[in-house]
Amino acid sequence: MLGTLDRGEAEVLALAKGSKADLILLDEGKARKIAAIAGFDVMGLLGLFLLAKSIGLLDQIRPLIEDLRRKNFRISDRVVSEALKRAGE
Repeated sequence: MLGTLDRGEAEVLALAKGSKADLILLDEGKARKIAAIAGFDVMGLLGLFLLAKSIGLLDQIRPLIEDLRRKNFRISDRVVSEALKRAGE
């Protein structure tokens, strides 16, 4: 199963398993599916932004998302729209 992931994603899963982590931060779809099958809760970067906003560490997530997109971070319009909706932006 880990052979189908790139090296970094496989290392994240191995480290999480070894440390008995409950939550893994992953954005790539295939890696997220494999982590979920392995029993981990999975959160992506936008989920982390939403969490940070909900506890008062961020005022807005839109500027961060726009910056990611300028840097060619691949994320679907649907995911961005949903995150902004949840953030009340």
